[in-house]
Amino acid sequence: MKLWHSGVLLAGLTLGAHAQEVTPGLWESTTSVTLNGKPLPHFDEQGRQVPSRPERGCLSANDAGDVRAMFERSIRRDQQGCKLTRWNYTLGTLKVTLSCEDPQGGKGVLEASGPLTPTSYNISGNGQYQHPQFGPMKSGFHYQGRYLGACKS
Repeated sequence: MKLWHSGVLLAGLTLGAHAQEVTPGLWESTTSVTLNGKPLPHFDEQGRQVPSRPERGCLSANDAGDVRAMFERSIRRDQQGCKLTRWNYTLGTLKVTLSCEDPQGGKGVLEASGPLTPTSYNISGNGQYQHPQFGPMKSGFHYQGRYLGACKS
């Protein structure tokens, strides 16, 4: 199940399409995920449960220049058993499919889509997973992000 949850979160890193550039610098993103219709908890800095949690991070010029390549590197590094099976960017909309298999025999598919620009994204999707012990699982996720400005040195 850990692989599945991580796969869901990785799907939210899809900020752009092959050769699609996004703006390098400071980005803020918000993530919300459901599993079998129930929200997965997020925790703030004080450890309190919140419905979603904004996160900030700097995107390098190299990664901003080819987000698909960055995403594929992170899959190879962090998500053994997952692969990108569709990446389509047309008329300002990104469509992504990720397929995963874990060592215990579980299999899942994540599909996500939504608009993106060089300074924002709004990606939503669903996933289906067959866990060998717990049976079928469904997820939903929503990722929003926006460019805030240059990163501080």
